[in-house]
Amino acid sequence: MKSGILSTFYQQIGLALFVGVIASHTAQASDEAPPSLWDVVGSGLLAPQSAEARAASRELTEARYLERQVVVAGEPSTSEIVLPSELEPESSAPLGEQLDPVSNRLDPSEYDIPVELNESVERWLSYFKGNGRGFFTRWLERRGAWEPMIESVMAEHGLPNDLVSVAMIESGFSNLARSHASAVGMWQFIAPTARGYGLVVDYWIDERRDPVLATAAAARYFIDLQRMFDDWYLSWAAYNSGPGTVRSAIRRGESRDYWELSRQRLIPPETRNYVPKILAATIIAHNPEEHGFELGALHDPWEFDEVEIEGSVSLDVIASCAGVDLEAVTGLNPSLLRAATPPSATTTVRLPLGTQELFETTFAEIPETDRLTYKRHTVASGEALGGIAQRYSTTVTDIVRFNGLDNPNQIRVGLELVIPVPVGAPEAVESAPAPTRPLIIEVSSGQNLTIIAREHGVTRDQIIDWNSLTNPDRLSVGQQLIVGELSAPSSYTVRSGDTLSGIASSHDISTTDIKRWNNLDSNVIHPGQELIVSAPR
Repeated sequence: MKSGILSTFYQQIGLALFVGVIASHTAQASDEAPPSLWDVVGSGLLAPQSAEARAASRELTEARYLERQVVVAGEPSTSEIVLPSELEPESSAPLGEQLDPVSNRLDPSEYDIPVELNESVERWLSYFKGNGRGFFTRWLERRGAWEPMIESVMAEHGLPNDLVSVAMIESGFSNLARSHASAVGMWQFIAPTARGYGLVVDYWIDERRDPVLATAAAARYFIDLQRMFDDWYLSWAAYNSGPGTVRSAIRRGESRDYWELSRQRLIPPETRNYVPKILAATIIAHNPEEHGFELGALHDPWEFDEVEIEGSVSLDVIASCAGVDLEAVTGLNPSLLRAATPPSATTTVRLPLGTQELFETTFAEIPETDRLTYKRHTVASGEALGGIAQRYSTTVTDIVRFNGLDNPNQIRVGLELVIPVPVGAPEAVESAPAPTRPLIIEVSSGQNLTIIAREHGVTRDQIIDWNSLTNPDRLSVGQQLIVGELSAPSSYTVRSGDTLSGIASSHDISTTDIKRWNNLDSNVIHPGQELIVSAPR
């Protein structure tokens, strides 16, 4: 008894630590999957996340943690591992011959994907009915919102309706969930794969969070995987671990049978559990009541109107014109990351069903000077929020609010700000001057020069020129690039009350740098003294 209590106690501690650490990573903008938990611990780049997004990521993390019980239970101990040639075939008897009394009544013709039962599938059936019941019940209730849309998209692509279970297993039908590997949305795409299937992932928009567009991308991916493997189990395995992993397993195992590759442990543990999990979810979802699930009200199907928005407009303005609250608009447009439509583009915005006519009438009557647009501004050396606000004809309060700044008096050189700008603002103030020092950025996974140039408001040729790139089409992850013109060193005039450490902090440099650049022997400075505050070029 005592051992069981301690085990439960340590599981709770482990869950708290695991969730806390992984949840902190889910707020990051990186597209790189950390190779270990400790890389997550050491990672500190946080990006703004809504409370809803944090909750969705936490739920996914907690579900994955509990699922590890099933994964570990299905893995042999080191003393039990045997050679592939010694493995006994896993039972995959006809459905009617299984022990589960409910499973005995299953009819394979009910499904449009291949369904079979074996020990692995039974293990996941037991988990979903047991420790995983809470999560699975919520997912079944959400299914009502998304099943009609997903089935419609799959039908358009000639794919099985039961692929809806893949979205359930991937994310629990959450558009906002972000995994520890930076996979995002209902179908849990990583950024490079998403871009490869036509989804936009940039500063303003992440279409992995758009359920309709992401479902269409997933359908195209499934079609490609089926062309490669012509087997749903292998295609799902490839969706989970990558086509290269599955091709390698097939080659090494000399088999195209998913269960055989699993028995030989030629695919990762998560992938060995991925297909059984999909099958178990599909079986229960077809008859949840027969499996003991008492569901609450199913979520209503997603229904909406659509309007076209030119340029950058705040979502609160759009919501007001439609006569609804902001949450109704943000909920229908989860791909819009900055609470606004992006500039220099036409964006399709979803509105609650039946509000299109009111929106179009009201929006047309709003003077352009009352509509906000947005600019991106990179903080330059010596800048303060008051000066930035004045330049863009906006207020410090609005800049602080839209950027979630904790301390408006502490902004660092190189920080990117979203600036709400009145549409009618004079042309002269719309573009901020270039930073007095260039930015040094690191190339992330999935980025190329075109993407980097667009994100920083420069051209591809400028980046090539600034970095003397001889092969601009070959970038490596982590490669450092200069973005901005090299310029003469900037200077600062010491004011009364200034300290050397304070000046260094406000210019994102060290006191050692200032002393070296200005030939100072001590930290003593005087009002009126001119100091170099950037490296001489």
